[in-house]
Amino acid sequence: MKAAHGAGRIVVDSVDELDRITDAKVLLRVLPGIAADTHPALATGDTGQKFGLGEGELRRALDVLGGRPDLELVGLHCHIGSQIRHVATYEQAARRMVGLIARLGRPVRELDLGGGFGVAYTSAEAEFDLVGYAERVKRAVRYECGVHRVPEPQLVVEPGRAIVAKAGVTLYRVTSVKHPFVAVDGGMSDNARPALYGARYQPRLLRTGPTARMVLVGRHCEAGDVIAEVDLPRDVHPGDVVAVPVTGAYHHSRASNYNQVCRPALVGVRDGTTRVLVRAETEEDLLRRDVG
Repeated sequence: MKAAHGAGRIVVDSVDELDRITDAKVLLRVLPGIAADTHPALATGDTGQKFGLGEGELRRALDVLGGRPDLELVGLHCHIGSQIRHVATYEQAARRMVGLIARLGRPVRELDLGGGFGVAYTSAEAEFDLVGYAERVKRAVRYECGVHRVPEPQLVVEPGRAIVAKAGVTLYRVTSVKHPFVAVDGGMSDNARPALYGARYQPRLLRTGPTARMVLVGRHCEAGDVIAEVDLPRDVHPGDVVAVPVTGAYHHSRASNYNQVCRPALVGVRDGTTRVLVRAETEEDLLRRDVG
């Protein structure tokens, strides 16, 4: 594979991947050995993970790059997880990465610390201190570079979810009510996060009234297909519309045909005007691949 379509960098996650890349600037992803303050399923920077290169593998990758003039090593990359809320965790990762650069004994132009900044999905959750992150991580890198006497690399971050999560709202139609359960016309097929690792949301009905505690569930044949426990109007009924905010990340991109359910449309909204960006799937779409 050649670097094309304007790709500035290719992040390499294993030594084998170097055999499939030509004419590219690369970052080598390494494991900093950080146990991030997040759900275990979202922690990707500790030892024993499938992600990244251990220090021994990293040295092997550097040896391979030494014999590949078509590949330019730009720097190192790490990503310690997702939904991380404490800046101190990133400071620790930055210090570990600078220490690794010092042990390698070679200058690194770029240090990519990944992303994973926590996003508040409910009103009870705090927002990530992005300004504090910028100040403290930069200070930590500068200090460690001074201690280890290595040139200070250019820092790169990947905000990801923090940019797009709040841009999305998922709308469900209530299909049945069996107190305390309120079933809707979606669920695990368009948002697997609650079932996979207990992600929490704060849905609301698009009207008001006296409320009671309800369990908002999906349409799938799984006891774990629970979207949220939330206060909804007591008179909620089929046909009502439920809005689930903060679904701009890891929802449309992870949607599937679980239980042969068609994926919903993606609609853009701007200044009161709507535009279909991705049409809803139909049963014909699902059957088109059947050839037997």
